[in-house]
Amino acid sequence: MGYPWSHDNYLNQPFRALLRCLGLPSGMPSGSAHTMSLQQMMRQADTAYANDDWQLAAELCAQALHSQADYVPALSLLGIIRAQAGHPDEAAELLKRVATAMPENPMAHNNYGNVLRDLRRFQDARASYDRAIELEPGYAEAYNNRGAALAALKLHDAALDSYSSAGRLRADYAEAHYNRGITLYQLGRVNEALESYTRAVAIQPQFAEALYNQGIALQDLRHLEAAVGSYRAAIKAKPSFAQAHNNLGAVLRDLGYTNEALDCFARALEINPALVEAYLNRGHTLAVLMRPEEALASYDVALKFMPERPWLYGAWLYAKMQLCDWTGMQGLIAGLTSRVNAGRQTAQAADCTRRKR
Repeated sequence: MGYPWSHDNYLNQPFRALLRCLGLPSGMPSGSAHTMSLQQMMRQADTAYANDDWQLAAELCAQALHSQADYVPALSLLGIIRAQAGHPDEAAELLKRVATAMPENPMAHNNYGNVLRDLRRFQDARASYDRAIELEPGYAEAYNNRGAALAALKLHDAALDSYSSAGRLRADYAEAHYNRGITLYQLGRVNEALESYTRAVAIQPQFAEALYNQGIALQDLRHLEAAVGSYRAAIKAKPSFAQAHNNLGAVLRDLGYTNEALDCFARALEINPALVEAYLNRGHTLAVLMRPEEALASYDVALKFMPERPWLYGAWLYAKMQLCDWTGMQGLIAGLTSRVNAGRQTAQAADCTRRKR
């Protein structure tokens, strides 16, 4: 299997650009030609952003800021673009200026909280979400995002409460139920996690990540046929979902459909040639089928990606023994103790909430 899908964080409400709610900057005469040109520029930037032309949108924002350095709509949209382009430090500086300029605007604090969370400044992010909620108690997205910050701080009960509040405020909020499911799963409350994933899927039937996590929960509970259905639905919703192909293969193997399982692993690796779990699963399946040479080839690739995992060497050794191939054994066994110790240190350092099965 693979990991529960969480993108290393939780699904959050997308940044909002504020462009339709900010109005004119304070002190700017509403009829001036300068204001109109800035507004027109930002309308074009908003359109470009909506059409996924981030470069044009950023250029228009930069032009607006060249004309007026504190023009909040341009600061906001440019901050969002920089965040989504993978530059959270720059985004944080821009969105902090927006929140400072508009201290009573809940959306500005929510946006700033999102980028602080990207920077793993979870306590600061929590404070921004708290401020957004204080300003707008019905702000479901801020409750959802605050839940993610609280979960990152290991305040799981508070996170669950925040997700529940988001779900109550918005009956169709699939992401809040999904995120709540992730936290419940991390706490080992698999049945409750399954309920949350199922609610998310009921609201949004094409929610690939929720379907995938639903499959993991079902697999944990040994409802294998149902897990197959969830993984197939996830793949239908998102054909390039390599982890779903891999997990589907693992369940099919457990159900005895080994050839179809191998097809799933092959598809997973076609999509993502670096997906170690797929090499491992393919190797285990080939070993069961008494095809040790092919199993060994899969384990060899997995070891290149994860040489610190001692249990991988056990699978590799088993395949070598099936072949009666003793070459390299002496050196491997001599170094196995150090690899075991290294593996223990790695396991102790790993985040225990992301369990690998």
